[in-house]
Amino acid sequence: MLKDTELRLGNILQMEDDPEERVRVADIYKGVVNVKPLHPNSFEHEYPLDYLQGVPITEEELTRMGFKKDNRTLWLVVNGGDYYIELDKVRGEWYPDYCQCPEFSSVPEQRINLSAIQYMHQLQNLYYVLTGEELTFKS
Repeated sequence: MLKDTELRLGNILQMEDDPEERVRVADIYKGVVNVKPLHPNSFEHEYPLDYLQGVPITEEELTRMGFKKDNRTLWLVVNGGDYYIELDKVRGEWYPDYCQCPEFSSVPEQRINLSAIQYMHQLQNLYYVLTGEELTFKS
């Protein structure tokens, strides 16, 4: 079950009764979420928080966000190429690493291993915290 404290404006969620219906969080107030469907020419609607759920992370969704596949992980370059986020799926959960590219060829890569995530809004929030920018879907 979602908590309003884990959501940010712009997070992508899905409707509990129709997982194909993706919505973007427009406002949050006391357990009520104002959302706008992702398709064009749509209007905002209000729903109780329990009518919404997280969008499970999939390779397809990550690819739409610009992640590249490399052997068993997916990665995305951030902050002008100095860092990248790597996601590794282990036993059904995605484990993110925040990696700094070495400044010199003799310096090893530096990695920060983070807690497992399952949903796209968690990845969007993590990306924002690490980069100060929004993670967006590519067409």
